Amino acid sequence: KITMILGLGINLIGILFLCPVSFIPQNWLMVVVGMTIIGFGGVLITIPGIIDIMNILKEKLKLSEVQANDNASAMYNFASALGEAFGPLMGGYITERHGFEQACFMTSLINFIFSFVFGFRNVKNIHRELKEAKVKVAFYDENPNNHSWNLDTSFSSVGALDRTAVLARNKIAFSLSKSFSNEPYSLLI
Repeated sequence: KITMILGLGINLIGILFLCPVSFIPQNWLMVVVGMTIIGFGGVLITIPGIIDIMNILKEKLKLSEVQANDNASAMYNFASALGEAFGPLMGGYITERHGFEQACFMTSLINFIFSFVFGFRNVKNIHRELKEAKVKVAFYDENPNNHSWNLDTSFSSVGALDRTAVLARNKIAFSLSKSFSNEPYSLLI
């Protein structure tokens, strides 16, 4: 989620390089820079987006790994094709009515609004991702030679994790789900 929000922010900035904004010189080099920035931002949105769709299909619809991957790919390609069909139509209409600069500003504004709404609706997931990142960093700092550790699979033999982890006093505490036992446990490493 954080990567996707970052990608939307990068796109917002890249789009402003395309139009003649007063503080950015208008020349072909700035357009190339803007298109490069937009491409980089698109990657940060697309890859986590497809992974997110796959995880939702596996967790919510209980699809197999292969079927979830196929369906996520189909859904992404469908949405991408719709965007490629209607995006230029909308952009052309706005450009015709209000000019290219206004079309770029509106696209940037849409990116900003979408990133804000997306971030607001995913606050819990973002907090979880930040906690997982802290745990991984702490583990790597204490075990610099072992970079194969994975929060999702490390304790699969002991019980499923509810994917919440906190860092406390240089220790990593995991809260195990009820599938491990009837009583909630904390495992301190």
